[in-house]
Amino acid sequence: MVGVFGVKGWIKVQSYTRPTDNLLRQRRWFIGDAEHTLEEGRPHGPGLAVKIAGVEDRDAAAPLLGKDVSVPRSKLPRLRKDEVYWIDLMGSRVVTTAGVELGVLEGVSDNGAQDVMLVKQGEAERLIPWVVGPIVQRYSIEAREIVVAWEPDW
Repeated sequence: MVGVFGVKGWIKVQSYTRPTDNLLRQRRWFIGDAEHTLEEGRPHGPGLAVKIAGVEDRDAAAPLLGKDVSVPRSKLPRLRKDEVYWIDLMGSRVVTTAGVELGVLEGVSDNGAQDVMLVKQGEAERLIPWVVGPIVQRYSIEAREIVVAWEPDW
């Protein structure tokens, strides 16, 4: 939840689904730890504008800002063999093909061409493109590890 939208309780949401409006297919949302019902929504710029049941004005919307939205995992589409949900990789160790630890996967963004992993090691941050094959050599949800063809000084 990234901002209020208008005066009738609508909220701007940054969606990490593909396509972005996939989140609108789910009516049962968890915002923070509380369950809510999505009344309606639509694409708006790079994100979504949504109306949550019981949120009738800007003041009621404000406490929801900055909170994450999640849906029950049982409602997510089944993945193909070559697909993964980012949430399953968050916190994974990222290492080079030579075994040098680069840090931990802390986040993912989309630069328009591909997803980009945010890898943190202490105060250092690296942005590594998620390109399976040339860069991402392999990953394991079970081992909590992503192996990349990436140099530590890049």
